[in-house]
Amino acid sequence: MKTQLDLFPETLTTYINKEGKVVSNSLILNKLKGMLHKNLLQIIRQQLKYVPEAEQELNIKLLFSVYTAANGAKKRTPYYEFDEVGFGLIASSFTGEDGARLRWKILKSYEDARKQLAVRDRRYTRAFDKRCPGLIAVVEMTQKDMNRAQIAGAIGKSPASVTYRRHQARHLGLLPH
Repeated sequence: MKTQLDLFPETLTTYINKEGKVVSNSLILNKLKGMLHKNLLQIIRQQLKYVPEAEQELNIKLLFSVYTAANGAKKRTPYYEFDEVGFGLIASSFTGEDGARLRWKILKSYEDARKQLAVRDRRYTRAFDKRCPGLIAVVEMTQKDMNRAQIAGAIGKSPASVTYRRHQARHLGLLPH
């Protein structure tokens, strides 16, 4: 599932993947770079030789897109999905004026996406706080190892209210059981 951060897909350079990370991929980079995708995959594989295998999976993932060929057969085409760190590694092979413009465009896209996610998170937090008043404060203070009496005094509620909110937080997965 890709959540677009841009109203115009032809200008889309980053998206949010299933894990909620801002990423781009080799298919998008291929369109921007104007080269054969197989050649771009070769460049990425070459760059990955210099990265420890354990770290590769954190920043660059090999995925497959399934499509139906003209003869009706299902075919898989490989592509790489990468975060900003992975893009930095790949982009280091693009030189000259065009390479600099491409790096700037995609890095700016990552920054814009992070800003949009921050705005969304603030909006969700405000809505959540309206629906469950005081819950966020109780979670944050609990994580700072404050006891019930300290939290109750800080939020102006009873210790029993703090216990209730901690129970809600555990039920919602905001605190460990």
